[in-house]
Amino acid sequence: MTEVRFDYPIVPANLSFEAIRQLAQEAESLGYEMISVGDHLIREQPLFEQWTTLAFIASCTDTIKIGSLITNPAFRSPILLAKIGATVDHMSDGRLVFGIAAGGDQQREYTATGFEYLEPPDRIDRMAEAVILLKSLWSEDDVSFSGTYYTTTDLSLDPNPIQDPHPPIWIGQDTSARTLDAVAETADAVNIHADSPSHATKKMRRVEQTCEDIRRNSDEITPLVKHFVVLEPTQEDLEERYRDEAKQEDIAPAEYVAKLKTEASDAIIGTSNECREQYQRFIDAGFTHFTPIVLPNYGDEAIHNIRLFADEVMKPLQKA
Repeated sequence: MTEVRFDYPIVPANLSFEAIRQLAQEAESLGYEMISVGDHLIREQPLFEQWTTLAFIASCTDTIKIGSLITNPAFRSPILLAKIGATVDHMSDGRLVFGIAAGGDQQREYTATGFEYLEPPDRIDRMAEAVILLKSLWSEDDVSFSGTYYTTTDLSLDPNPIQDPHPPIWIGQDTSARTLDAVAETADAVNIHADSPSHATKKMRRVEQTCEDIRRNSDEITPLVKHFVVLEPTQEDLEERYRDEAKQEDIAPAEYVAKLKTEASDAIIGTSNECREQYQRFIDAGFTHFTPIVLPNYGDEAIHNIRLFADEVMKPLQKA
């Protein structure tokens, strides 16, 4: 029987720490594989910082993995991330999953905070270099490193993480093929955004080809598939959810929902049955680990959605 696993990512926005505690403990009790936290410094809503939030989650859970979805190396150097990551791995008794990516295109966030904004090729190269340095700092002493973006001299960061040789490192990927090459070169897993099983398979073939080129076993890399998810139990519930938007466009709610599904082809939007069917297609194609970003994943509706997805989608698929 194939083991199907689901993570639960949150954005720590419009959430009190009491609500975050409830979310984390609910995810643990419902059987999610991991709870992960996004990384932004500014947003339209009040927003807590990623790693401080992960440390809090580590303190109020026992078994669920905790992860960064994703951490942006523009905001923290790999030296600082190595120290923070090791600390959180100890706080969680070895439950950290370290997710990193090149960083998004939200230039306002970089401009407002003063962090350097790089174009995509340079951002990806910086991320890949950060991962190489992180792995060295987590497993070696007296690290001297001279790269394009980072430099260290005889640096040892004690203590190392609990997990040996280091926490699993996975890289988030949306569109760039260069990121897939970086996955093959440096990562333990890849979190890919794909609108279909064939799209996900195509991306993994790029990883496999690069692994072959550098003589690495591609089986060492776990694929995770990420989707934005809009879920309602029935078609009537789905139409009711978008009644106001449909009215603004002067169309019927059913027509608006159909239009939304077409325009947001890289998201999973539908009833419980429809969402299960879409995930089953990925499972049939060999993908078994998923990161559903069930919207909204912040504010008062987050607790409702974490339960709804578990009851209507995750648990039925795990029993199938």
